[in-house]
Amino acid sequence: WQMWEHYLYNLTDPTVREDYEWVKQILTDSKKDLMSNGYDEIAIDDFYSTFLDQFKQIETLQDKPEEEKQALLQKSFCTEDWGAYMIMYAWFLTGFYLKQNSILYEMFLVEYADMDTFVTREVETVNHEAEQMHIIAITNYLGIQATIFQVTDNGKISPSTIPEDNPQGRFKANLLFIPGHYEALY
Repeated sequence: WQMWEHYLYNLTDPTVREDYEWVKQILTDSKKDLMSNGYDEIAIDDFYSTFLDQFKQIETLQDKPEEEKQALLQKSFCTEDWGAYMIMYAWFLTGFYLKQNSILYEMFLVEYADMDTFVTREVETVNHEAEQMHIIAITNYLGIQATIFQVTDNGKISPSTIPEDNPQGRFKANLLFIPGHYEALY
């Protein structure tokens, strides 16, 4: 949601436009990535088309009134019809990245024998909350950054940025971690 909103309201900035085009190309190529890793085209095609179409609509709304911009955000993320497709495709991308880079994450698999099992049960299953490994995977796949703010035992805020450097100046999400849940911060 934050990424869509960022591009929707800042696309006239040349740096933001360049970043948007870069992410759009990753998303355009993502279907090939998934299929090369064993995902069946018939299983992912509707999710892919919906996700990419909604992302591309950002470009068409630059000169439109605020109501139309908000309608895109609501339609894309807050309706059962579109929202579920958007979330599921993000899960597919996350699962793909984890499988492709399993050697980096297998040491964190406590309850699962392998990454394929973890992805099937914890990533591509509906109604599972994202965890830090999920966030690392999707930010790495899209080439974006996230800062997670956590309230510590002494009441202070402790930020953690994934990945630590963002040399391209790409989009950066801000999240508040509440045990078992993440909230977008503005």
